[in-house]
Amino acid sequence: MECIRRHYAGEESPLSKAMDSDRKFFELFLDFRGYVDYFFLQDCVTEDYSEVRYWIGDGDFTKKALPQSVDEYLLWLERQRDFLNRRNARIKEYVLAKGI
Repeated sequence: MECIRRHYAGEESPLSKAMDSDRKFFELFLDFRGYVDYFFLQDCVTEDYSEVRYWIGDGDFTKKALPQSVDEYLLWLERQRDFLNRRNARIKEYVLAKGI
């Protein structure tokens, strides 16, 4: 998510080259907010969409992205489940509102 946010902000990230090659795909959503909203990822960002929320770490790409201990893994797992439950509820609400 941080790499995608940086892409839309015109900032460098470890995935800049790959994202630049898929520029047309990202243009479909106009901006970071459009991307987040389309994929129901609001719980991954702050309310104003200016920052990404991390399950672990801080997004500076200097540390390993995966949990490094049992405690860190359990925390990551808890936050992942919370995210999935919230996202699923948001999708369900959307589907019911649209009568799909």
